[in-house]
Amino acid sequence: MSCNSTTGFLFCVYFCYSSPVLALLISLLSAFAVHAEETGTVNLTDAHAYETATSLCFIEDTLYVLGSYGVYEYKDGELKTLVDLTDAYVYRYNQQRPEDAAGAAAWDRIIGYLFTDGKVLYGLHPYTGQIFKIEDGQLNACVQIPKNLLYAEEEEFFREIKGITYAGEKLILLLGTDTYDDYEKTEIVLIDLNDQKHQVSAIKNVQSIAAGAAGKLLVYVEAEQAAIWQYDIATDTIEKMVEQIEDGIFPSGLAGYKQSVVYLEDSKVVLIDENGKDLVKAYMPIQYAHTSTPSACSENGMYAYPYSNYVFLRDVGIEGEAKQTVLTLMGNVSSKTIIDFTIQNPDIAVVTTESMNPNELIQAAVSGDSGVDLFVLSAPGDFYSMKEKGYISALNTSEKLIGEARKLYPAMQDVVFSGDSLLGYPVSVSPKSWMVNETKWNEMNLGDYPKTYNELFEKIEMWLNEYATDYPEYTLADVQQMGLNTLVLSMVEAYIHENEASGMQLTFDTPSFREMMKCVSDNAYLLSEENEQWGMPLLTSMYLGFGTCYTDSDLNRMILPPALDLNGKQSLYAEMSILAVNAASKNAEVATRFVEFCAENLSNTVRYEMEPELNEPVESSAYYVRVAELQGKINDLAEQLEKADQDARYAIKEKIIQAEAKLEQLEERKWEIDPKSIEIYRSAAENLKVSYKSPLLLKGENGGYEALRSVVDKYCTQDFSDSDINALIAELDRVATMVYLESL
Repeated sequence: MSCNSTTGFLFCVYFCYSSPVLALLISLLSAFAVHAEETGTVNLTDAHAYETATSLCFIEDTLYVLGSYGVYEYKDGELKTLVDLTDAYVYRYNQQRPEDAAGAAAWDRIIGYLFTDGKVLYGLHPYTGQIFKIEDGQLNACVQIPKNLLYAEEEEFFREIKGITYAGEKLILLLGTDTYDDYEKTEIVLIDLNDQKHQVSAIKNVQSIAAGAAGKLLVYVEAEQAAIWQYDIATDTIEKMVEQIEDGIFPSGLAGYKQSVVYLEDSKVVLIDENGKDLVKAYMPIQYAHTSTPSACSENGMYAYPYSNYVFLRDVGIEGEAKQTVLTLMGNVSSKTIIDFTIQNPDIAVVTTESMNPNELIQAAVSGDSGVDLFVLSAPGDFYSMKEKGYISALNTSEKLIGEARKLYPAMQDVVFSGDSLLGYPVSVSPKSWMVNETKWNEMNLGDYPKTYNELFEKIEMWLNEYATDYPEYTLADVQQMGLNTLVLSMVEAYIHENEASGMQLTFDTPSFREMMKCVSDNAYLLSEENEQWGMPLLTSMYLGFGTCYTDSDLNRMILPPALDLNGKQSLYAEMSILAVNAASKNAEVATRFVEFCAENLSNTVRYEMEPELNEPVESSAYYVRVAELQGKINDLAEQLEKADQDARYAIKEKIIQAEAKLEQLEERKWEIDPKSIEIYRSAAENLKVSYKSPLLLKGENGGYEALRSVVDKYCTQDFSDSDINALIAELDRVATMVYLESL
């Protein structure tokens, strides 16, 4: 353990004042300093770029973690690799042993789970049942449990290992079903590693297990009433209920700590003490948890929970409950952003809650509900109504946010500013562009991209007449597969974007909208069942990227959607998710800090989508990692080639050629944000619009968008014709009137 300022100060005090009381105090405070230093986050990518945590356990105060590429030890803030399992990585899902010697040797080293008897670290092979002692960086085979415990012979599949622990001098497995007739079936199997004898517990419906007090097992059972129970290993009986679990709660990461029970409930680390009292000991930045997620707790109260490439450590041995400031966030923000924020701000916990529908959201705001600090609001959608009604707190105290917001596209600034007041910051943007497979489009010599719906239908007709037979694996556009109603709905949405005006009711009874629908009715036969095609579309009506992307070796690029009128004027519409602070929040200052952090840590793609002055290409960090991996592989193969006999040289040369080809292909994709993508996006965004005021674009159960959808679904069938246009327009106007009146 390295010294810190606290322990150094105490050391000096001890030698200056040698009173026994002071000595005891210093000892206690020093212990606390050591303990606190271990609370935090272990990032396994520090050991391997693509590592994820899959199993873990403690031996005293040392944490051991199994990842896809190795076994790791974490102690005193230092992470180190105990066993490198990179060679076994590619075989970890191979249930059969490879025939070649190298593959077989690597497969034999697969570890699926870790466990300990409190003294020795063990690993379990998920297919053979081989148990390894993990010591001195080696896997030493020691015991093999019967394979028939893991493999359902009659059904011919391996059973899922849903939990593993060591308690009561037995290895205990929670196994998933052994029959196709009952997918929900689980069994607790208790194995004596000395004689390999085992017994199957009579306890049913167990979802997770953990070692409890001496000779006891903690089991979470989902039955008529879900509960955590204490199970006596020796007698195979349930002794007592530890905690009854409320409906809608799914405890994850079950662990025992002395006479207490620890688990994760949403973001809260809950401890049930020996008196049955529930205490929230800490928070974790976790948005999605599963009951079977493994966890562990050390003897001194350090609780460890794995999440992707992280292992979060929280001290459940503290007195009382957690002292963190809790920010409640309603909506979706990148889990990585939340994790990074809480790592840098350990005194703040960010707890996410499900998004409300717009009516519930506004009701919470009207009532002055301070239980929610931050909203993620949509534009178009609920951001406008919340902004207009004063339910959002201005962010003007943050010069940093004001400065960043002034870099956005003008259309985006119009949304987030009200005069000089900044009322939110975008955390995601969805440009409503289309995408074309440029490689295949040019190879087939399909000409110009369609700029109007008339041109789109002309291209579809040309494809059906001249290309469809020769290219059955492709189709021209995804609108041929979506249905007429989906196409019309997208056109209705674009019409609203184009014609919205604040405070004014929109009408669909216009020459331009009638012209649009006439274009559809005239060409509806092209989208009929008679002309159905289910090949890969060259032109798709959505694009979730920035400028360009690849599918296999084909280059795809974003293009503007067809124009709504014959003059061919195209526009790019965008939707935004905006992070805003609740005007009623009691943690407004801290919440603003979180908004600042989110703004500073947006992905490069989102930032480039929002800021027109960003025009320098960005290289991919993953590119260099992959290059290094491939170059290392080539170097290893070159060394093998030098030592290989004549018979083996040909195969090694082929592997070198393949690796060098992959290395060359990588060069084309070295950019996270490439120059061509920037050029394409900037050109498309010249007419960028964010139409956010219309209540007709509000999605969700009570939004106008759903009402419009139902109208379109009713009238825009395969038989859509000129006679349906008047009825469609009348019904759309009726819905528009109703929605506008309700929004007042």
